[in-house]
Amino acid sequence: MESDLLEKSREFMKEGRYEKAQIILRRALEENPDRARVLELCGDLAVKLGRNDEAIARYEHASENYTHSGEYQEAIICLEKILKIEELKENVVFRLVDLYRFYGLPNEGVKKLLDLSSKALDKNNESLFIAGLRKIVELQPKNLQLGLSFAKLLYSIDRNREAEDELMRLKRLAQEIGDEGVLSEIRKFLPNFDGGEELDPKSRIELGNLLYEIGSKDEAIVEFSKAATDLLASNRIDEAISVLNKIIEIDPGNSEALKMLKEIKEGKQEEKPEEIVGVAKEPEVSKPSAEPPPVEIPLETLETSKIQSDIELLKELSREVEGFAPAAPQAPAEAAPKKVEPEKPQEVLPPIEGQIADIEFLLKESEVEAKPTFELAKQFDEFRANIAWESEDIKKKLELAKKTYGAELYETTLTLIKENRDDKTLWPTSIEIIGGSLIKLSRYSEAIKTIGPVILLEEIPEDKKLELRYLLAAAYEGVGDFENALREIEHILSINPQYRDVQEMYELLGGKIEFKKEERLVAEEEKVIPVVEEKITETPKAIVETVEEPRLPSEPVSKPLEEKYPPMSEEYPTIIEEPPIQEKPIPKEYPPKKSEFGEENITFI
Repeated sequence: MESDLLEKSREFMKEGRYEKAQIILRRALEENPDRARVLELCGDLAVKLGRNDEAIARYEHASENYTHSGEYQEAIICLEKILKIEELKENVVFRLVDLYRFYGLPNEGVKKLLDLSSKALDKNNESLFIAGLRKIVELQPKNLQLGLSFAKLLYSIDRNREAEDELMRLKRLAQEIGDEGVLSEIRKFLPNFDGGEELDPKSRIELGNLLYEIGSKDEAIVEFSKAATDLLASNRIDEAISVLNKIIEIDPGNSEALKMLKEIKEGKQEEKPEEIVGVAKEPEVSKPSAEPPPVEIPLETLETSKIQSDIELLKELSREVEGFAPAAPQAPAEAAPKKVEPEKPQEVLPPIEGQIADIEFLLKESEVEAKPTFELAKQFDEFRANIAWESEDIKKKLELAKKTYGAELYETTLTLIKENRDDKTLWPTSIEIIGGSLIKLSRYSEAIKTIGPVILLEEIPEDKKLELRYLLAAAYEGVGDFENALREIEHILSINPQYRDVQEMYELLGGKIEFKKEERLVAEEEKVIPVVEEKITETPKAIVETVEEPRLPSEPVSKPLEEKYPPMSEEYPTIIEEPPIQEKPIPKEYPPKKSEFGEENITFI
């Protein structure tokens, strides 16, 4: 009984009687406020009344309840109805993706994400565009080519940091499975901080210092580690120790640097006696060289030095005398600050411009090849091409397509079933659903192209083509081709005149061929019916109209007429060439029937 009431409310909504539908749904909500079907219908009513926010809330509640009860088809339909109202709701799309996976159609979830990203790209919503594609990558974590395409796409919109993070993730996966092809591709795009045989340890240390100053600690540690390894290989132990200490200052828990320092200390303890002997010998050699031999200074130089010192003393005394202010001393006073001023910018400029220039120069040296540039549209196409599609149950798709068609979600219906329209195992149902959806969306030409070729095939029996012909007639009518629409309706009438509303459609389209058919059928019946040859008061056309059904001679038929026709001559030709054998005359004793108008008595054969 309750389901009948809900169906009644649905009919009221179709008829536009929203108040009556609302009364039924309010009563149903009072009885069970969590019933999913009632909530869904309340959402439908809210959409009809233009209350979209309420409709979205009702559909979300209904979808949750459907999901808890395992009714995934209905849950999917509720979320699809939300996207019909607001197409760029990220959380709804992500939930819908999960529902499609639960139902067994993971590819449909991926299509939803691609559709979301495409629409976001059209509306310049970059964050939503990337979020949709990232969700696809998360659904296929082992698809390395897809991840590589995603990284390239991030580079194309200048999200370099995110691209590098994605490449590092792919690098770890590729190393685990030993995919050298992907690793070689990744090396082309990742910043080559650890590469470049042409960089010597000193250049690496400089690069590491600059990277550390601009905040790139991880990259700096990579360069310092490589420099320390090269220094140890060339037996420059002290320089290697200072570099390793620098690494520990940046990252106190760096196990690699601590391990290398420990190995160096152990090696020094073993070589300590030999180092002491070497140090003892060095001072003996260096002492004589440290003390320069005495040099004889000539007397002339000594005298000139004394004179210069006396002049300086006189200058100092003259400055202390009051009123003595020579112009010459002011010049050095002004020159002193001039010498200091150019030194200040020399200390400030290198950290701002010089260091950045040095980084760019060193990075250019370390890169073997320049980073390639990417076009967004091209990378998006490559991303779609690298998606791995799974096999799905076609019958499940068809069942869901039927329900979405009934829920008036025609775009969703086409997305579900359009790719499988060439699958003959689904004919004619799949073609009927596709054609009906296209007609509902006013895409009549596409409907004609889809349905027309299928009707010509002999693989489908004619009695199974009635709905296809009905839809094709509607499509022809949509483009204004009434002649072909009439032709399809005539096919249906010849097979099943009671099919749907074909008779009404035929009359609305102005069908005239059907009237000629009726005349022809009546004429064929007239040839079979025996007619008594006697004086008939009617024209030949009237004969065809009166002889519609055979009647017994004793059966009276009354028909009100205004006047009697005059008797016809015996020479007037009849509709039969020879008179029938064994004619029975009409008995004159048959009592005549009085006319309804009370004027005359008329008797018809």
